[in-house]
Amino acid sequence: MLRGFKIAKFAKDDFSRLLAIGITSTITMYALVNAGVTIGILPTTGLPMPFVSYGGSSLLFSSFAVGVLLNVSAHTDLHPRALRIPETVITSADEFAVGKVY
Repeated sequence: MLRGFKIAKFAKDDFSRLLAIGITSTITMYALVNAGVTIGILPTTGLPMPFVSYGGSSLLFSSFAVGVLLNVSAHTDLHPRALRIPETVITSADEFAVGKVY
């Protein structure tokens, strides 16, 4: 939940922000309601536990939703990419690091 809202906070546009909030809220709500039913503090519902409950369609749509959330995360500045440093040309044999071959 915290990671999803952090992705939403750093999203570049409003659509991505709202999409990340919606996906995170939905998966979190399903998990909390299912945990409440299991503990016995909420009445029985038909909501599946994300990524745990038996059923192909629930797993498929939960996986799809997390994939979309990861795509939103990839287009944020949450984890800036490291700059590639150009390789230097080695001119002398002394600069080679040679290890022992056994």
